[in-house]
Amino acid sequence: MSCFVSALSSSQERPYFLKWMRMNLDNLSRKSLSSLREQYKEMCQKFSENKEEIAQLDQQISNSSLGIEHFLREMGQLYEAAVSLPENVEFRQQMLHLPRLCAELMLDGFPLELVDGDASNIPLRWVRDVLLYLNSSVQPNNKILVVTVLGVQSTGKSTLLNTMFGVQFAVSSGRCTRGAFMQLLKVTEDIKKELGCDYLVIIDTEGLKSPELAKLDDSHEHDNELATLVVGLSDITIINIAMENSTEMKDILQIVVHAFIRMKEIGKKPKCLFVHQNVADVSAHDKNMRDRKLLLEQLNEMTEAAAKMENKEEYKKFSDVIEYDPETCNWYIPGLWHGNPPMAPVNAGYSEAVYDLKKNMIDVIGKCKNKTSGNNITEFLEWTKSLWNAVKYENFIFSFRNSLVADAYMRLCTEFHKWEWSFKKHMHSWSTQAETRVSNFETFKMKSDKSDLNDLLCKLKQEAVTKLDTLEKTTMENLSKYFEQTEGHVYLVEKYKEDFVSSVKCLRRETESSLLMQLEATVDLRRGMNKVDNIKKTFTDTMEKKVLGLLEELRKNNCSKSDAQMTDKELDGSFGQIWQDTINELSFTGLKKRPIYDCVFRQLRENMKQKGTENIIQTCSQFVQDTTSQHSDYHDTYIQEILHMIDDRLMSNKNTGVSEEFELSLKLYICGFSARTFQDMHECFIKENDPRRCLDQFKDKYRNDFKDLFHDRDQCQRKAEEFTKLCLMPAVETFIYSSLGPEIVDKMLQGKNAFQFRTRAFFQYTLLKELVNEDKFEKYVKYISSYEHFVKGWILDQITKQFSNEHEVSELEERHLRGITKKILEAVKMALNETCEDGIKGFIHCICKKLEQKLIIPKDALETVMVLNNASQEPFADWLTKSVEEMEQTLKEHLKKVDIQGKLHKLKIKPQNELFKSVFGCGIQCPFCKAPCEAGGEAHTDHCASVHRPQGLVANICSTDVHSEVHFKCFQTNYVFHPYKRYREIFPDWHIPADASIQASDYWKYVMARFNAKFAEEYKARPADVPLMWKSITKQQAENSLKESFSIK
Repeated sequence: MSCFVSALSSSQERPYFLKWMRMNLDNLSRKSLSSLREQYKEMCQKFSENKEEIAQLDQQISNSSLGIEHFLREMGQLYEAAVSLPENVEFRQQMLHLPRLCAELMLDGFPLELVDGDASNIPLRWVRDVLLYLNSSVQPNNKILVVTVLGVQSTGKSTLLNTMFGVQFAVSSGRCTRGAFMQLLKVTEDIKKELGCDYLVIIDTEGLKSPELAKLDDSHEHDNELATLVVGLSDITIINIAMENSTEMKDILQIVVHAFIRMKEIGKKPKCLFVHQNVADVSAHDKNMRDRKLLLEQLNEMTEAAAKMENKEEYKKFSDVIEYDPETCNWYIPGLWHGNPPMAPVNAGYSEAVYDLKKNMIDVIGKCKNKTSGNNITEFLEWTKSLWNAVKYENFIFSFRNSLVADAYMRLCTEFHKWEWSFKKHMHSWSTQAETRVSNFETFKMKSDKSDLNDLLCKLKQEAVTKLDTLEKTTMENLSKYFEQTEGHVYLVEKYKEDFVSSVKCLRRETESSLLMQLEATVDLRRGMNKVDNIKKTFTDTMEKKVLGLLEELRKNNCSKSDAQMTDKELDGSFGQIWQDTINELSFTGLKKRPIYDCVFRQLRENMKQKGTENIIQTCSQFVQDTTSQHSDYHDTYIQEILHMIDDRLMSNKNTGVSEEFELSLKLYICGFSARTFQDMHECFIKENDPRRCLDQFKDKYRNDFKDLFHDRDQCQRKAEEFTKLCLMPAVETFIYSSLGPEIVDKMLQGKNAFQFRTRAFFQYTLLKELVNEDKFEKYVKYISSYEHFVKGWILDQITKQFSNEHEVSELEERHLRGITKKILEAVKMALNETCEDGIKGFIHCICKKLEQKLIIPKDALETVMVLNNASQEPFADWLTKSVEEMEQTLKEHLKKVDIQGKLHKLKIKPQNELFKSVFGCGIQCPFCKAPCEAGGEAHTDHCASVHRPQGLVANICSTDVHSEVHFKCFQTNYVFHPYKRYREIFPDWHIPADASIQASDYWKYVMARFNAKFAEEYKARPADVPLMWKSITKQQAENSLKESFSIK
């Protein structure tokens, strides 16, 4: 081996050395094989009963076939042995250059043994390092396309590849291929664009149903494994069928169909060509229509049989598994020889038929190129590792794990989250505008407009449905375009497309339901407010008439005197008298107080008629708190929403077996504290909007207006300042806080925190990584026992941290403040250029009308500004412009003084809630270890988790349990033991990959070992005997394990 490696190290000597070595090895093999075959023939004829000696001779014949591949295999084994040694060992250092030599051989056109034919094993470390060297040598031109051949032993598979591609797979000396070999072919520039790759990788495999393996019990599994591996690695699979071996064709087809079903399930879609060899007639394709029909029937039959074995009985026909056209996917090739070798001449028709096959295959590859992006060498290596790990376990479909699939799924989830947030953001914006229109409807509608709030509600509902239709269509188009692209291995996740389509429909349905309910509540509340506003306007108009009447009377009485002779004290006395008289005349009915308890329990009774924990209580309590912070009146939709939330949570946790009595008790408790809080909110609202109180609130203002009018003072400056302070400033502040929520969410999704909120899996990774870095046991307990509460708190902390720097949030506020200030000033200018009826009142009304789409101006404040107002239009506009500019500075200073917590409390759309909905997902936890579901979209059919936790100090996790013979019992099984393998009978909506190779990650081993004593204390148990290996795991190893589990690169 030392001489062999030394000869390979010289790039000039290498090709001559290998050529002569191959010739010498063939000569040696030929000499020994001739005598052994004679002995074998004689033994079979004369001593056929002596099976042991015949078997020994058979083995000797197999062992006598010595080729260069055996030396290269030995080189790989030396390398694998060396790298298992410590790094400072000299032998290891001497072997490190071997992968480079093998990579150079591949570039020179020599094949690499992918599967060891004798041990039926892939030396993963050797193959990995060779391919990594190969990749570094050819980058960036490392796009590959893989062609493989499968078929019965001795049917000319290697000869077919050698003829088609000009390669030199071993076919001489009567040897048959053992294992699988891959060879690299550089694609010329003229067809590189057509093929969409830089290199072709040709994989030649050992024959299926080989006589050497037929006597072994697991020969069928061996063939299945090999077929699954090579079909999984290939872009085009050639199924080689020799017509004289048609009796074995059924077995071959079943093996191949097994492989294709497995690939279909994991998203890989290789193309398939059936090549029928040794067909004599040149017009075979036309005459063999009946045979093709028979083949299709057999394929369908095999598909049904294989599907049953794989527990995928939805596949009934071969076309359900793979695109197959009997006319274009079958090729007929004549025999290589005219007559019997060695004297028979070569058949020229063989090469011509193979050439036609090659041309057709290039066309097929060209069509595939438009649908998939192909792999590069490192991705091919990843597929090899994943497939090899998967085929070692019988339940392939449910145990397959591959970082390319995971990465493609993460990309899809990332994009879907963007579309989902865009959908929600547009609807939040539309909802805010709709509420503004409802609030301003009665104030600014034209006198000729006969419509009422009911008409507006119908119109808004129609607009909402149209808007939702548009957004749903846009999101669906984005989804379709995403699956049409060729980059990012999209084809691997095509089976999830329907889940995401359902999620879009679910998002639209839930948004529509919530929005329509919100619109009805807004209109109902506005209807109640209109009654109060009308009462206030009646009082304002009455008070204005009385004050104007008093002014006229005083002026008449003092017409012979100077106005200045009446002192302010006398004027105050006269005003006080008229005020009191008017108050006594008016009837202050106000809003009628409602018993909120009765309303709440009426809704509860309705809810329980329809029916025939801690997180729920916290969620409902938070909803009540957010609702009451809006300072609006009570509406039945609030309690309906709470009951809907409880029902949803109970439904998602239906496996916990909640009784009707418990459900009623829970709802009574939540409705009880909600009713108390809503009653307080309702009474505060009644008090705030009491007409008498509102009138008294503006008494001083009326008095000052009265004096100004009596003394004929100019009111322009004061009225402009009042309009700005009482009407515009609160409206602008409300506008800013309405707009700020979505902006903060955008910042969190695009800034330095973008990674952690990109997908649910990345979010889980970030949480667990931060927990291990903080090293606080209390946080682990909170994460495990109160996951939802922990996540909400963590997200709020992240927002607080990012925006604790005042500059970042101030930038957002100032942008909105500048924008709305500009709008107000433009409205003032535009109003000046228009002819406004009703003097200054008409002018102010005109300004407000132009701002009605953006600002909700307090109606009672607006009325008090417009009454007793004798200001002139142009001077008022000048003073108003100055006041608005001053307001911008005042608000800027005021907003800077409010900390981020205060701002978040005032926001209408809470960013922490939006982010929580995005990353928390369905909220369902694994029924065994409580790991949270990470599936993308809301309407996924199966729940899944990247990392399952050990249920205590054990190496097993859910993935190993469901592959074992272990049993479990719980409430759902009535505490009767049930096999883990059949867990889906109890939990049908959970998908846990059955894989005995997966153990508890080093992350959780590290956590369990580190906090062993504290866990024991927390759960009132004795500390466990922690394995020594767990104690040796470092924090860095725990983090690396976490990266590997979540496929973080």
